[in-house]
Amino acid sequence: MRYFLKSLSLIVTLLGGMDIHSEEECDILCRAGYPIETLESIDRNNKNLKNQSQKNTLDPIGMLVTNSEDAQKQVNNLIQFFSETAGVDLPLAIDIGGAYGQRHKFDLRDIKFKTTDQFQPHFMEVGNIGCNDSNYLGVGINDLVYNDLLYRMELPDSEYYDLDFECSISNISFSLLDITNQFNLPGPSSKDEEQLLILFDSLLSDVDISFEVKTIQGKRKLSLFNINLNNGFKISANADVEQDMFKYTETWNEMVDDLLLINGITRDDIKNDLAYHWSSFFEYFLLDPAYSEMLTNSSALRFYNMEYNFSWSNKLYRDAALLSKGVLDAGILGLKTYTVSKMSKYELQILLENFGFDRSMQGLYLDLIYTYYSDFFAQAKIFANNPQGIGISLISVDGIDLNIFYELEENPMLIFNLLNNMEIKIIANPRI
Repeated sequence: MRYFLKSLSLIVTLLGGMDIHSEEECDILCRAGYPIETLESIDRNNKNLKNQSQKNTLDPIGMLVTNSEDAQKQVNNLIQFFSETAGVDLPLAIDIGGAYGQRHKFDLRDIKFKTTDQFQPHFMEVGNIGCNDSNYLGVGINDLVYNDLLYRMELPDSEYYDLDFECSISNISFSLLDITNQFNLPGPSSKDEEQLLILFDSLLSDVDISFEVKTIQGKRKLSLFNINLNNGFKISANADVEQDMFKYTETWNEMVDDLLLINGITRDDIKNDLAYHWSSFFEYFLLDPAYSEMLTNSSALRFYNMEYNFSWSNKLYRDAALLSKGVLDAGILGLKTYTVSKMSKYELQILLENFGFDRSMQGLYLDLIYTYYSDFFAQAKIFANNPQGIGISLISVDGIDLNIFYELEENPMLIFNLLNNMEIKIIANPRI
């Protein structure tokens, strides 16, 4: 759980300010269930910000993507950086077919990943990577601010975290079997493993990913993520999260200053030996549980709504059922047994005791669990009779500080306080 929170904090931090224009009339906030009044208020606020930014626009500081030649050069430099950091020559080459960039938009096309062996074909291909922003804060999604992060370990200015944006990666195609062959990795050791790899390869032959972020109010942002694996398996997730980026950046800078003091250098010296100084930063701070927890806590990450949905095709379900040799079908059959009729609270109590729950503590959990059981029963029955997908939604009107999950390690009984302050919904066969 501790490392999950670190990852969540870092992802929300580094990606929490970007937006992709939907072709549908209903945008990200509409799809997340926010009322029209809220949408109109946000649009008014955004227009006001846009008018202000047109009067006070930051000077451009260079662009991340400009043309094909420059994009290829940056990718080559990035591979070299990771090779130096790892201390080995990475057997990887990336070819950029085309690139185009403006301050508020960029596109990379026909990207091919291959080994450094010139006789081997590419093992992965990406049709397009593109991002664009809402163009109202006087900063751009294509600004070269990430150079400061790489060469000086400085996080972007706060304006970049307030920037709404959207990105998409389309027509990704790769084969696990090809990758194992080209990189001399251990291949399948049985017929079942080979069939599993073939199943994964069919899903990975055409992958589309999209991600978008929009400011709701203040420090609160709504993020939406979608992935489609060849129409066989789909995932969607959205999160309404609040984060204190000012305090997070302040803590980050303090950690970097400590690193500079340890190594006896200035920020301008970092670029002279990037690999060494980034390795030191990871070793001394990001991989140290105490420092990484301090960094996570400083962001005051708080969520109001999180929703995760998964759906799959009938073909994928049948293939998975065959590979499981009856285990999957047996699990669904067992679920059907418990959804034929709704249990009474007493029957649920006996069932929980059979699963090891302490009878003497039922006053703490029985009413709560029975309430959730009653809410979930109808959806569980739908799923048991037609398992095509599942979704879960966590809602808290007042918001939940994610630091409480650290406290759970010391006091597991806080789980009941947590559950009493959120609404949990289960959705059978969600439409994605």
